[in-house]
Amino acid sequence: MGEFGAIKTIPLLIPGLDVTLEINPVTIITTWVICLFLLIVASVVSYRLRKIPSRFQAFVEILYESLRGLAVDTIGKGGEKFVPYIVTLFVFVLISNWLSLIPGLASPTADLNTCLGLGLLAFFVAHGSAIREKGLLGYLKMYLEPFPFFLPLNVISEFGKLLSHSFRLFGNIYAGGIVVALIPFIVLKLLGGWGVPFLLLIMPVLKGFFDVFVGAVQALVFALLAAAYIAVLR
Repeated sequence: MGEFGAIKTIPLLIPGLDVTLEINPVTIITTWVICLFLLIVASVVSYRLRKIPSRFQAFVEILYESLRGLAVDTIGKGGEKFVPYIVTLFVFVLISNWLSLIPGLASPTADLNTCLGLGLLAFFVAHGSAIREKGLLGYLKMYLEPFPFFLPLNVISEFGKLLSHSFRLFGNIYAGGIVVALIPFIVLKLLGGWGVPFLLLIMPVLKGFFDVFVGAVQALVFALLAAAYIAVLR
């Protein structure tokens, strides 16, 4: 377990419970590299803004305005202030999903820890916004609706949203990686050497579909679900 990239297991000293924390150094490093990359790109783009935009600036502006429109329409009144968060969330998840296109690298979103971290962030942003809008008493009253005995179900429902939000992203990205990895073994097992031309033809298509298309769709879904949770609680 001392090798770089191996999962590190750290026991947590919780009385009465046998709990361990698993840390993947590769996931942590690639996540920070993505954050640094996005900071550099954002700095360069903001520094080189022009009244007459270049093609790249025009593309970035179209992407931003499209995401802005979706976020504001989803959240409704006051949604404008959440646009930077929703856009950043989308871009980060998108780059994370596409990272596996680079040979030898894995998507951080194929690690459940990353997805849970992003889900927790969305959870706290949504509930923090609800407390700010309704006040603490109004926020707590929400859990007693429509009847007080619904309190346990309402609490479970909110944590269920957190888990479904996180596991949806993780499941789609992780499953896509498994499918792409298994297909060569299956094809070669069934067709032997005759399957090599087929793999050379179909693998780039499958890789592009799962990594590019599915990765983009899941990034958009994750960001819009975060916006929807904000809207529901406000």
